[in-house]
Amino acid sequence: MRFTESSNGRVSRGESRKLYESLWGGGVPDAFSLLANGVKKVGTVGRWKTGGYSDVGARGDINGSHGGEIAIRRLKTEYFTEAKVIANSFNTATKDWPEERHAEVAAAEFRSAGISEEDIIVQQDSVSTVTELLENIRLVEERNWKHLVIFTNGAQVERARAALEKIDTVFDPLKFRERPEIQKVLASFLEKRKKGEVKISIVAAEDALERMDERYARLMQEVRETELYRMSKARQDNAAEQIRAGTYGQPQNRPPTTILGDENV
Repeated sequence: MRFTESSNGRVSRGESRKLYESLWGGGVPDAFSLLANGVKKVGTVGRWKTGGYSDVGARGDINGSHGGEIAIRRLKTEYFTEAKVIANSFNTATKDWPEERHAEVAAAEFRSAGISEEDIIVQQDSVSTVTELLENIRLVEERNWKHLVIFTNGAQVERARAALEKIDTVFDPLKFRERPEIQKVLASFLEKRKKGEVKISIVAAEDALERMDERYARLMQEVRETELYRMSKARQDNAAEQIRAGTYGQPQNRPPTTILGDENV
């Protein structure tokens, strides 16, 4: 049986906190970050919210941003009150995709949950998973954080982890790594990561939600059994394999070695 916070009163507040800490290997994070999987318009009055598990998000895969938002606000307001929260990404409209103001919408939801303005970081420079990771690395370096926990849906989590592992060589069509402010922090981050001085953990929102109570646990099991989730996970897991194999995207656009000059980093 997987224990949740409300498993017949058998889990104390301290034990509940440990249930969540186990998701990222223990310890108190400096910040929680929500990757962007899309927003949606609600009603006819122009109100927007982060997308749910029944919604299709970026590039036709499952959305689930709202699940990550719920997980982060619960962790922040009840267990890790000193942690900052990061809302990511702004995408301008294209012929294939509408404007996505994910950072703005997610930040508004964090405020509505009672999180103070000073604890919310609205990071709007990123437009994709790779650029989100690079911008989050910049925040880690500039703020001297030791541990950042990033939430996304479980279908995407393995691809995000692979991209983080190969962050200095993963396909970067926007050449985001070439930006001076990114170059400055990335080399430092890689050195610290190699020495174990800094850590970024990527966690599936569903794994946190199912620990909240039995109702969420049942809902998350239903989510994982949907065709949209299973198809999304298959595509994303395949992309993760390509990233780790060095065949993702267009290899001619990737640097042949890492910034540290070590192929095994």
